[in-house]
Amino acid sequence: MGLSDVVRGMQVFLNYFKEYFRGFVKAEYREVFLCEGDPGSSRRRERSVVWVRGIETYVPIFIKDKRDLVKWNVFLGVGYSSSLEITLDNVMYDRISFDFDFEEDPSKAVNQSLDFARSVESEYDSTPLVFLSGFKGAHVVVPLSRGINWETYRLVWKHLIDRHVSLNSKHMLDMNMLQWNRVDRVPLTYNVKEGKVRYCSIIYPREFSWEDFSWRELKPLDPSRVSIVKVVTPPIVKPILLKPKYLHNWVWKIVERGLDDGRKRFMLMVLIPRLVHSNYSDEEVLQVCRLFIESSCRNYGKCDKIHESWLKSVIRSAKIKEFKGFGLLKLKEKDPELYSIISRTLQSPRTQLM
Repeated sequence: MGLSDVVRGMQVFLNYFKEYFRGFVKAEYREVFLCEGDPGSSRRRERSVVWVRGIETYVPIFIKDKRDLVKWNVFLGVGYSSSLEITLDNVMYDRISFDFDFEEDPSKAVNQSLDFARSVESEYDSTPLVFLSGFKGAHVVVPLSRGINWETYRLVWKHLIDRHVSLNSKHMLDMNMLQWNRVDRVPLTYNVKEGKVRYCSIIYPREFSWEDFSWRELKPLDPSRVSIVKVVTPPIVKPILLKPKYLHNWVWKIVERGLDDGRKRFMLMVLIPRLVHSNYSDEEVLQVCRLFIESSCRNYGKCDKIHESWLKSVIRSAKIKEFKGFGLLKLKEKDPELYSIISRTLQSPRTQLM
């Protein structure tokens, strides 16, 4: 492949990326998250709000040419904005994203995603996009004819899975996708994880390439057709999660700030045992864990899925043990690496976090 072919190939990708970025609403600003190699260990990552007209300048800073794409995970914000600032108050959504995973048999998750997409298409005369996520299943993206706010997005998301996913298949759904600032993998890019690479091909409504992908081939869903939703909603009041009793200030700061590594170890050795032995209900423990996971994703780009089944198993285990969670001094002795990560986070100047 000559240099001209490489340059031309990269331009084709950038044109596709802009088309996927804009959607039916012709969005101007979204978050772009680029991560070289495994998201769990990569030291080269960038998550920024990007203007659609700046994509051709921004992306090549990290991904030099078409050949480099196989090394990078590429994610895009589900929500968009009319400015470089994306907050819960100004974010809008032109697509609804779902992730079906089943590690034991990925084909079951793929088939479930296709069944879900066809069921939504049949009821609402809209065309979802289904693409392989790489290793454990597939993603479904339901395009919308116009932007909706977070409250409406949340209601439509839950309504669609309640109506179109059977109870015995809901365990395949990644519930962490329901976050206001979620980034989702871009189809027709690569899933790079643990030294393995998988191409995320589009499998429904047909196979697409960079050259021929166009939203115009799909029918967007009109949100007003979802009867349980009022598209015009009252002003959103962000829910306030009160600090649980008996959580030391340093633990709560980590919950609010998140961590750039060691999320599971922190919940296993510190957070969940402390909450369980302070007599908090399972749902309250899960709520705090979800906040910590979201904070880690938002502030450090640590967005790898942590299954709620794992959280529940840790909660069950904590209930039958007397272990009530390490303090900082004991953690320094038992897990110096995690202690170092936590200390670095506590000393960081981030004062504007949740």
